[in-house]
Amino acid sequence: MHRDPSEREYLPHSSGCFLCGEENRAGVRARFFVEGNEVLGRVILPPHLNGYKNVAHGGVVSALLDETMGWAATVFGKTHPMYVTGELTVKFLSLVPVGAEIEVRSRLVEDAGRLAYCEGEIRCGGKVCARARGSSLR
Repeated sequence: MHRDPSEREYLPHSSGCFLCGEENRAGVRARFFVEGNEVLGRVILPPHLNGYKNVAHGGVVSALLDETMGWAATVFGKTHPMYVTGELTVKFLSLVPVGAEIEVRSRLVEDAGRLAYCEGEIRCGGKVCARARGSSLR
């Protein structure tokens, strides 16, 4: 079941954050929310975040996955502390465009105490463009 976007409860953000900071003019300005057992965000990457013309920089793609995976660990972990990245592996499957809506989704796979293991993916037009696995530390 999908909720009306106006009724979504968005996760907290930091005003200067590169990914979610609304005051960071150089950033992505993404907002993330919980849907079912996943952390989700939809965003249109601005052209200044490209690597090659019309293609998102791989570091930005990785950062989006890192952010949502960290939130998945925090939201769905047993104790709900803030987590930091321990390890992140990204597989780039196809180009991620700038100027088109992309969707990033991540979920907690295992809460192993001090470590949380998560997976995520980025899609555009229904096509999986990147997948990630990683661990987060608390």
